Amino acid sequence: MNRPGILLVAATCSSAIAALTVPCPASAEFAFLDSGSSPAGDKPAGMVVADFNHDGRPDVIAARDYTSSVSVLLGSGTAQFAPPVSYASAPDGRIFHHPQPLATGDFNGDGKPDYAVTSQYGGPFYVSVALGVGNGTFLAQTLQQAGTCPTSVVAVDTNHDGKLDLITTNSEGSSISVLLGNGNGTFQARTEFDSGDSPISNVSADFNGDGHADIAQVSWGVGRLTILLGAGNGQFGAPTHYTVGANPRSLVAADFDHDGIVDIAVANGEGASISVVKGYGDGSFAPAIEYPLSSAGWVDSEPNSIVAADLDADGNLDLAVADFRMGTVEIFRGSANGIFGLPQIIPLGTSPSTIAAADFNADGSPDLAVLDYESGSLSVLINDVLFNGSFD
Repeated sequence: MNRPGILLVAATCSSAIAALTVPCPASAEFAFLDSGSSPAGDKPAGMVVADFNHDGRPDVIAARDYTSSVSVLLGSGTAQFAPPVSYASAPDGRIFHHPQPLATGDFNGDGKPDYAVTSQYGGPFYVSVALGVGNGTFLAQTLQQAGTCPTSVVAVDTNHDGKLDLITTNSEGSSISVLLGNGNGTFQARTEFDSGDSPISNVSADFNGDGHADIAQVSWGVGRLTILLGAGNGQFGAPTHYTVGANPRSLVAADFDHDGIVDIAVANGEGASISVVKGYGDGSFAPAIEYPLSSAGWVDSEPNSIVAADLDADGNLDLAVADFRMGTVEIFRGSANGIFGLPQIIPLGTSPSTIAAADFNADGSPDLAVLDYESGSLSVLINDVLFNGSFD
């Protein structure tokens, strides 16, 4: 039943591009409260979500293209945010509309979240690191040199010393840079590892169950997923490649089928699809299953960012995708066996660049935050789920 202020999301019934049947799911309506938007600064492209002022409410940091800056938006416990406060990032800090140029974590061990953001234009190329004060403000940035054209960064402990390290994906260097953390907010000089192709986004997880951080990345021009297994000492092995959809933009790693093994989902930027790759638990993966977006066949479709969350409270992870050119969010309902239902559409803005999931209104359900590149806004779709896929 529709209610004022509710977006009921319609299902589009078409087949997945794979040798399996994907039924149009019953009760195929996600429901979100139409909450309006908050200003996020000019050309916001990527974001991270954390509680930067220790008030128990999720906040957002948005990286901004052209301006060599980020915007800090403090949460209110609703879908609205305080006005953005800008902080400088690296000189010539162009990030285009790449979805994963930011990482957050406690880089100096003081219990307060910090952030790192890449710069991707010109050169020399840096990761800009800003240490949090704990009240939502940040100290002046410091610059750490990275590889050529670093398009994304993750923060993870690669060598088991209890200190967060930074790993950048370098699109023109066809490599990753590993910057070992010193535990005081500074980092050692980078070490380069070949990854092949032209990587654009990365994510870290343990893909082979050895307790060490591994890296997965996608490459824009060649339609590849690349895995680099970590040795547990800050070193990484040779890359292994898997085929995904056309021109992938971003990826997320999670266990989609409840087997205790990490899988990967990829947003294919010019394929109007997502690819889901099942992990075997030894660092290798099955061939990708490709699911078309509702915009498949439209020249303008550009799925740019993907996130995994249980949006319908059924215990299974769902996938939400921001389509940059179509101005939509599309949601794929997950199942216990890791197969996804057909996409369900939310029209949203003009150019949604990045999507994230968090409980912004403290009701126990994950909501969706979406940055819009052209309008310079942050929208939060408040999840109206009640129980097991049933909505009011």
